[in-house]
Amino acid sequence: MWVAKFKLRHEGSGMLDVGLRTGVTITTQYLNAYEDKGKEYLYKVCVVSGKRKAEFIKGLTEEKRAEIIKIENDQIFYRIRVDTAFHHLILGGTVFFLRPVLAYGGWEYWTLGSLQKRHLLEIFKKVKSIGLKTEIYLQSLRQMPINILLPSVFTSLTKKQLEAIRAASKFGYYEYPRKSSAEDISKRLHVPRSTFQEHLKKAESKLMASLLSETAIFSGI
Repeated sequence: MWVAKFKLRHEGSGMLDVGLRTGVTITTQYLNAYEDKGKEYLYKVCVVSGKRKAEFIKGLTEEKRAEIIKIENDQIFYRIRVDTAFHHLILGGTVFFLRPVLAYGGWEYWTLGSLQKRHLLEIFKKVKSIGLKTEIYLQSLRQMPINILLPSVFTSLTKKQLEAIRAASKFGYYEYPRKSSAEDISKRLHVPRSTFQEHLKKAESKLMASLLSETAIFSGI
């Protein structure tokens, strides 16, 4: 699969404007698309982080395009008309989101996937054709194996690393008090303790780096 990361901003985005004004980080996920009284809507949820969350929420309630359904903790459930959604104007059936959309500092960050490279490159042409003032930058484009049902970090683990961390979890290595030692688990796997520990430490390192990276983005650090 081809995977592209884009950085972009466009005119007419009330959420981007409010987010920039309040300095928060916004993570948006698309939940559903449906029709209501002859009009098509996108049902979405955004998670907000930052010191001025309350101010952002107040500003979003004043945004005419977004109809807030419910606010639960830091999650805002809302809907917008399909014909006003920017991504709907430029993405067709050959390109799809692989991760939630991040927005901070007046920019959106998209991670898109497609089975063909050309469909991702065609996004630039579509952006120019819709007539809105838009800035868009391609940050990366590469072909890589993707398992849609697994977080991306797990696809970076080798078979031995994945086996080691699964075994550690299964046999209570991470429980308190610890139910199995590295020596115990290595015997179950029929490998030397040093080999098991090497695979486990490498897996833990990758998972922790990914977790801290995501946390930094979501918290606006």
